[in-house]
Amino acid sequence: MDEAIRPPRFALLLTGGAVTIAALALSLVPSAGLLAFAGGLIAVVGTARGSQRVLGLGALLQFAAVVVAGAASLSPGLLLVGILGAVLGWDIGEQSINVTRQLGSDATMVRSIVIHGAGSTFVGAVAMVLVYGTFLVSTGGQPLVALVAFLGGGGLVLLAMRA
Repeated sequence: MDEAIRPPRFALLLTGGAVTIAALALSLVPSAGLLAFAGGLIAVVGTARGSQRVLGLGALLQFAAVVVAGAASLSPGLLLVGILGAVLGWDIGEQSINVTRQLGSDATMVRSIVIHGAGSTFVGAVAMVLVYGTFLVSTGGQPLVALVAFLGGGGLVLLAMRA
């Protein structure tokens, strides 16, 4: 970790906003909400310090919170919002750290981060609508199995946008 890597405050706000949305969506299950808020805080700290490992740990805790909330039978729509917020928080944080590493802390990078975040949000929202629509159409007696499959598939679609 390079100590000189300090993404702009705007990037912290975007990362913090995404992880907060994830935590709020999962907060109807108290244990998942606490885990998601802790993960979100760690993700923001990781972004602020320019540490991809700390950011990744925070994102991992948020993903774990989605699993806990799913096991507690939180509604599929809220689970999808939770996973989308977690993935966006991780993605925007990663992009912010990478751009800062490449251009330096003094560079103007707000436009780059906003455009990347908007594109990721659009792709994630489309994937979420497709996954949720498929879930609604196909639930026929095995909603938990279908939900796990669709969450996994939706997560893979969101992660594939990084490739």
